[in-house]
Amino acid sequence: MSKSLRTDMPTVATWIDDLRSVFGAECINTAIKSGIAGQPTFYASENGIIVGTRAPLAPEKTISLTDVHIGPFNAPAAQHSSRVKGK
Repeated sequence: MSKSLRTDMPTVATWIDDLRSVFGAECINTAIKSGIAGQPTFYASENGIIVGTRAPLAPEKTISLTDVHIGPFNAPAAQHSSRVKGK
């Protein structure tokens, strides 16, 4: 690991730069600092390096991938009818 997270986490660094350009550096920097301090406001992982605090998962707000239909949005309704009947 180098001394630069920007070097060690290039994808995260690019994503943060994009967030700063949209939401402003002050907003994003505050979220990152709070995440590092233990608040669930920022979490990133790349190349085995973790920065920030992961938000706790709320089981009632999660879904299983077995409940997800991945396919074209414009598929005929008949293709989906068997999934609805099975529930």
